[in-house]
Amino acid sequence: MNVKLFIFLLITGFLVFLTSCMSRGNLFDLANDTLDPDIKLSVPGGGFIGETEVFVPRKETFTINDIGDKDLQINGLAIIHGDITQFDLDVSTIVSLLEPGDSTSFDIIFKPT
Repeated sequence: MNVKLFIFLLITGFLVFLTSCMSRGNLFDLANDTLDPDIKLSVPGGGFIGETEVFVPRKETFTINDIGDKDLQINGLAIIHGDITQFDLDVSTIVSLLEPGDSTSFDIIFKPT
């Protein structure tokens, strides 16, 4: 599986889980749940990094869209799987509270060694 696609899936899963848990205050009440807000994560190039030279960093910008009808609270993002030493996560431009229809972006920098 492509590293970038895997990161996309991890971030999406984390955001869905975090949003669902925060909306009801109970980590275990997730069965038969309707998730609000709805989240769309835009991934450049469909998650494919392409050819990248060793020691040449490559930055990709990801966009999180709140396409639902509730506010989205973003408490943090993390790269939690794989060789995390080869990635930097730049969240300096991210907005922590998205209202319905809003979006925010963050960068992942791949530094192959």
